[in-house]
Amino acid sequence: MNTILYAKKKAQTNLIYRREEAASTRSLLNTARQMDENKRK
Repeated sequence: MNTILYAKKKAQTNLIYRREEAASTRSLLNTARQMDENKRK
C-alpha cells in the first residue's frame, strides 16, 4: 500500500513540475515575441 501511495504522490509531483515547466516556456516565448515585435517598430 505504501508503494502505491508513494507512486501516486510522485506522479502528482511530476505533473505539477511539467505544468510549471510548460508555463515557464510559454512565458519565455511570449517575451521573445514581444521583444521581436518591439524591435520591428
